Amino acid sequence: SSGINAEYGMGIAAESYHIKMNKRSDMQLRKRFSGLFNNGKVDPKTYDYHGPNPKKQCTYGGWSDPSMDNLIKDDCHGVCGQTCTSCWTWVCGDCCMHTGCKRHDEFCSGGYFSNDCLTCRGVLWDTITDIPLDC
Repeated sequence: SSGINAEYGMGIAAESYHIKMNKRSDMQLRKRFSGLFNNGKVDPKTYDYHGPNPKKQCTYGGWSDPSMDNLIKDDCHGVCGQTCTSCWTWVCGDCCMHTGCKRHDEFCSGGYFSNDCLTCRGVLWDTITDIPLDC
């Protein structure tokens, strides 16, 4: 029992040190959002690309959101995947925000079963704008 308490105390101290060194850690963000938005279900890969200290670089003209707060409150609008619950790296190669994914999310705002949403409008095709696809 005392060994478990000592390990727990060391873990808390290490996390506090990590947070001080990195301003805000992934673990701190995950704890903060647990249960607040999307029932606390955020694809862990999302944390690698967004926030104040992203660990991975965006590809194909994608960009990251420096604020995980805003990204999650906005249901990861513009990130390839279904809200924040699932990042689809097979679409654009990362969990960043992309122009095509952002347009697709706007087309899907009428419902997931709309023709625009089901046919991947914004990502695979778009007749309204001449903005090139970025992934």
